[in-house]
Amino acid sequence: MAEERGWLGKRRWAAAELGPWEQKEGLRARISELEAILDVLAQRAAAEPEQSEVAPTFREKALHELSEARKALEHSAHPAMRGAAHLGVAQSHVDAAQNLIIWLASAADVKAMLPQLVALTEEHFPGQDPRRARVKEIADKVERTAEIDLSQRAFHSLWAPFLRK
Repeated sequence: MAEERGWLGKRRWAAAELGPWEQKEGLRARISELEAILDVLAQRAAAEPEQSEVAPTFREKALHELSEARKALEHSAHPAMRGAAHLGVAQSHVDAAQNLIIWLASAADVKAMLPQLVALTEEHFPGQDPRRARVKEIADKVERTAEIDLSQRAFHSLWAPFLRK
């Protein structure tokens, strides 16, 4: 009987989700999406002479963050911390991966990513934070400009302060 309780206890624990199922599946889908985006952007960046040296590093680090996010969702990253906020940890790793992916992106790719970047900024920074206001300002400017052609240097000067903080 003791073995049955142990077995049942293990089964109940394995079936119990520590966060809403929909959020976990949403994060899993986002991880898959970012992996696909990362593959494409890393290939493009590797072909660019200015980025060919740094692209493998950004790709490797972003893949590591996505792997850590998957581990957090599967609760295998830190098995001793079963009650930890795994969804929050996974989301942090996904955000870190996205920040690394931005460094591989062209101006056109960043333009496509702006709605998600604005949403992340609004989620993580209070309304009075100047970083939040600046990201919103950049997004509005890009939206108003029909065709914006930023060089890599201009891109880095725009985003570097936000990615380092």
